[in-house]
Formats: sequence, C-alpha cells, structure tokens
Amino acid sequence: MDMKEYVPGTGNHKADLLIVGESPKDNDRELNRLLDEVDINRGNCWVTTVSKFPIPPNPKTGKKLPITKRALSVGVDLKQQIQELVVEINQVQPNCIMSLGATALWALYGVWSIKEFRGSILQSTQGYKLVPTYNPAHLKGGGEFKGYWNRMVMALDMLRAKEESHAPTLNLPRRRLSICKSTGQFYDFINRNKSKRRLSVDIEAGGHCLPICVGLAFSHDEGLTIPLWNAGGISKLGSTELVTLWRMLAQLLWEKDIIGQNFNYDRDKMSRLGFAIRHLCDDTMLKAFCIHPELPKNLGFLVSLFTREPFYKDEGMYEGTIEDLLLGCARDACVTYEVCTAMDADLDELEQRDFYQNFVMKFPEFYGAIEQQGMKQDTETRDRLLQKYIEWDERIRYELFQIAGAPINVASSKQMHAFLYDNLGVPRKPTTGEEDLTALLNSSRVKAEHKHAISLILEDRRVRKTIGTYVMALPDFDGRMRTSYFPCLETGRSSTSLQSPPTRPSIEVRDENNKISSTRVVLLIMVAMFCYIVISGATVDAMVYTILNAVILLCLGGTSVRGTVACIGGKHE
Repeated sequence: MDMKEYVPGTGNHKADLLIVGESPKDNDRELNRLLDEVDINRGNCWVTTVSKFPIPPNPKTGKKLPITKRALSVGVDLKQQIQELVVEINQVQPNCIMSLGATALWALYGVWSIKEFRGSILQSTQGYKLVPTYNPAHLKGGGEFKGYWNRMVMALDMLRAKEESHAPTLNLPRRRLSICKSTGQFYDFINRNKSKRRLSVDIEAGGHCLPICVGLAFSHDEGLTIPLWNAGGISKLGSTELVTLWRMLAQLLWEKDIIGQNFNYDRDKMSRLGFAIRHLCDDTMLKAFCIHPELPKNLGFLVSLFTREPFYKDEGMYEGTIEDLLLGCARDACVTYEVCTAMDADLDELEQRDFYQNFVMKFPEFYGAIEQQGMKQDTETRDRLLQKYIEWDERIRYELFQIAGAPINVASSKQMHAFLYDNLGVPRKPTTGEEDLTALLNSSRVKAEHKHAISLILEDRRVRKTIGTYVMALPDFDGRMRTSYFPCLETGRSSTSLQSPPTRPSIEVRDENNKISSTRVVLLIMVAMFCYIVISGATVDAMVYTILNAVILLCLGGTSVRGTVACIGGKHE
C-alpha cells in the first residue's frame, strides 16, 4: 500500500452524526446533494470510510467480487481497517451512525443485507445507534440497487438518521406479543378490546397451502397469535379447546372491520378453512399505492418507512422455532396496524382518500370473487392452439438448425453465446437477453443474415414461452383456470400470475381397527358435514361451524370419521 493514498475521516470531531462509507474515491457528489436536500450540514458531521485506502469497485457488468477479495487485490487488510474504524468512532462518540451501503453495514452490524436492513434503527456491534441506507455513489448504476426511485428512499433514511442523532438513547417500539394458550386468554383479549372496531389480521402458512396461525392486533402495541392446529409442534391445545378457538375466531373476523397487508392472499387461504371476512376496511399495500406508487409495497419496506420497528423477518422469525414464527405473526399484525395508521396523514395530505376508499378498496372484493370463481377453460381451443404453437416452434428450430448446422437451444445462454458471438462473429454484447439481442437487430454493424438468425431466436423464445406459460397451464381441480390478481402496479394497471393447481393435502386417518386410509381433506369434510346435517337436522347457519370443526378434527392424528361426526353432533353417533 502507498501511504499517500491514505484518506482519513474529516469533519466535526464532536459530531452528533457520523457517516461511514465503503472507501475513498466513492463519488461524493450524490451524497452531498442528498445531505443538502434533507438539511444535514456535512461540516457538522464526521465523515469517514470502512477502509481509508481506495478499493477497486465492482465492474458494472460481469461477476461481482466481495469487498474482501477486492481489498486483498490491492493489499488492504480489511480486518485492520475495521479495528481502526472502531477506534475512530469511539473518539468521536456520535449519537448516531449513518452507514452507506452493504460494506459499512457489515462492518458495523455484521450483516450484508442492506436491502432488508436499510432504514432500520439498530444498535451497532460497537454499541452506537445505527441507521443504514444505500450508498449514494451507486445511483450511477452497477451497484447494490436498481431504480432511481431509491434516491427518495435514501433521502427518507437520512431524515431518520438526522432525527436519531439528536440523542444517543435507542428507543424502539415495545410490543406485547403472545401466543394463545387457552380459550380464556382469547376471551380476555377480545373483551379487553370489545369497543374497538378495527382489527389487524395476518396469517402464516409455514410453506403449506393452509394457514397454521392467525395474528390479531387491535392496536400497534399488543398482538395475539391464534394457532390453528395441535400437530407438528404448532400448539398443545386439546381438540375441544381448539374447536372453540376456531368458533371464537370465526365470529371475530366476521364482526370486525379488518386491516391487512395484501389481504386477498390471507383471505383466500383462510377461506379454505371456512373463515369469512365481512368487511375489509384497509389494505396497507393498496394504501401505499395511493401514496408512493413508484416505491415497493411489501410489509418490510413499509415498516422501514412508517415505523421505528427494525427489520425482523429474517431475525429468527423464519429461521427459528415454531414459537418464533407465531410471535412474528403477532408482530406482523401489530406493525400492519401501525403502518396503516401512520399512512393516513400522507393519504390526506396528497388528497387521495376518496380515490383510495371509493375506488382502490373496491378491488379486493372484485378480484377476490374472480379468483374464487375462476375461468372455464375451452379445451378444444387449447388443443388447437397447442398444435399451432408446437408446429410453429418446430419450423423455427429447423430453420435455426440449418443455419447452425446442429440443434441449438434458444433458452441456453451458453449455446447462444457460442452460436452468435463465436460461430457467427456477431459483435459481442454482455448477454444474449432480449435487450441485448434487440440492440443487435438495430445495429448497422450486424449483417442482414445474422439479423435474421437473431430474429428467429427472439421469435422462438416467445413461442416457447406461450406454450409453457399459457397454453400448457394446468387448470384447477374443477377444470377452471385460477390465478392471483395484483390490482395496483406502478402504472396503476392490474396484472395476473399463473399458478399451479392448488395442492389438495392428503391426511392420515385411522379407523376403529387402527387401519390407515389416505384420503382428501375436502371429501372428509363433506362426509362429516352431510352426516351432521342428516343426524341433527342442523340449519344452514350451522354449516360454517361444521366445516371448521371437521377441518380441525380430521387433521388430528388418530381421529376417525365416525368420531368426527360424533364430536360435531354432540350426543349423536
């Protein structure tokens, strides 16, 4: 290392806000502009870097190298640099540190996930308050994010760091989160909040097609998770108590005004268990569309903007125990409530409330009905289109075979590189993706016969996508096509996504002779419901509870169909 390249930190030695970048020679122009926009005087801050020696940046294209390897390539001992950074921070003793980029976050907090942790209020490994954000130098491209809208995100993060620099104490939200262990606990929760109309709801499916728990919150500071099963370590509730919990939950969901995040997803999964939602009053994803349509709308991002809750999704919730997952579900319900409330000020300031309530909030019910109904598939037309597109694909592949002299796969990047850039000698582009191939079509340097080959490649990719994604899409179990609808893209349009047919979970049911029979949940529910209605003369209103009870009991090991009917029907056997 040449000591002439050493670039020390600069600024106010008694700064309340300390800013840490990756290494010198980062483009400071964007950083200075952003600091000016959020009214942070750089001269009042201490500005430094993880490495005081310049480290080569990653190339804008090609393979990315971790900073540890890039530092070694120029003889920089990154471990020593971090130790010196800690000494530097302790000398300044700031109220808050603002880290710029993944490298600074790693050096100060031990994780690389800048996309998830940016905007969070954290405690650094050195004991100081820390607010990470992206590195403004990457606005020029080739960095840790894509999209110029991230500039607005950085400005919001910097405003948070500025606010946090006023005091050294770390004040994070305190939430009372619990997992329901009895019907009495659930009753107390409901009774304590009986005067409140709005209820935030969230589910966790645990990788299954059915929810395993439901998180509930009447406020931002208290959440309760209702486990839906007593198998797989989800809960130790008895069967009778679990049935009562379902009944109480069903009544609560029907009576209250529900708040959710992308709630049609939750509602669809809960409806498979018979839970019905009477009124969805707020959806934070749709509300976010009305406020910042160009920004992400997932819950993690919204939490980073509208609450002080640090990122928690990967901090044990999905990587820990079942208990961690269930408590995380309660936290989701709390922060959804808080995000929804905090958004109201922006919604009113932008005069979007009427648009949100009377137009956008009509989408969930409308699209939810379409998702449930599905679309009948015209099998004759499908078969005709399939034959048409297969013949079309064969014609193109044969023509490419004649040009290449061998079969080639247009979906293989490796084969396309060899065919276009090595065999044909077409001017090289970084990839063989659609954008680069389209640029070659518009280039005067490419021969006409080579442009024809490129056109065939792009055409065959479209044909094969049509076959695999659309024509060959499988229907649901009833022969209808179903998909998820996303009503609010950045453009304001709706979109859909194709889904595989729903998984109809098989369960193990033992009869009186302890023999195992594998069957379908839906069929067993129908049998139990039919028997109950015939035996007890139940009204239609009782059918909902019958379905709920049947699902619970049939998903418990060692329960027979006869036992299910006996339990549902009370004294009847």
